[in-house]
Amino acid sequence: MLSLAFAPIDATSTKLYLQVHRGYMTLPPLSWLMNFIDRGLNKWVLSQDRRVVESQSPQNSTSSNDMLFPNDRFIRHFREWLTGFIVR
Repeated sequence: MLSLAFAPIDATSTKLYLQVHRGYMTLPPLSWLMNFIDRGLNKWVLSQDRRVVESQSPQNSTSSNDMLFPNDRFIRHFREWLTGFIVR
């Protein structure tokens, strides 16, 4: 299982925190090896995702014309909250 957290740093930057939770291979020699493999794979996947995200427009998500659905209410609330912090 993966846990992801996105923390806004400023108006145009976000820090991503990623934690892998594994219930198998918990013995120290194997867990160390799996941790090493997990870190490498996650860096590889995230580097691909980063290129896609950084190429997207608009840079400011509050100016987006996304069509949000009822399940996206948290996105809507976050954008409303965030607009109070963005200097225009």
